[in-house]
Amino acid sequence: MERRLKVERNLFIVGFIIMVISNLVLVICLYRGESTTILVPSIEQRLEVSSKSASSEYLKLRAQEIHFLIFGMNKENSKRVKELLLASIDNEAREGFAKQIDEYALNIENKGYYYNFADIVEYGMNNKNLVVKISGYLETFIEEEKINREYKSYKYEFINRGGRVLLHSFKEVLEDE
Repeated sequence: MERRLKVERNLFIVGFIIMVISNLVLVICLYRGESTTILVPSIEQRLEVSSKSASSEYLKLRAQEIHFLIFGMNKENSKRVKELLLASIDNEAREGFAKQIDEYALNIENKGYYYNFADIVEYGMNNKNLVVKISGYLETFIEEEKINREYKSYKYEFINRGGRVLLHSFKEVLEDE
């Protein structure tokens, strides 16, 4: 009986030591791993997406996200912004868009300029066709010096792939369009 209690006690101690070691290994692995913190903004509007439609609030938010990625690209963040943009593109448009973004990023990296789309003046929405038009003032900077500010409009066309709203095309809208 005494021997059985000693065996149980020893098994319990061995089990406890194994648990402590495994927890330490997990803590070390988690500490070394890359972590991402996602801060969820407070949402004041109803954002609806189904496999066939998307609300105008959601389309506006999606267009703003892509718009600020494109016009927020600079030397330091160009690689990360390219990754984020390509993740937002529909597969049918990915190859052509990837070439455009590569050229754009190379110009920014080599020539040292960047854009800031300040003062958005208007949003044009077409829920049926999943199109958003953003108009405002595009500022061009070389290093810290503003060299240009002009009124521009950009059109974002999306496609709904089973509830995932992806960018299908992006282009500048000229005055006569």
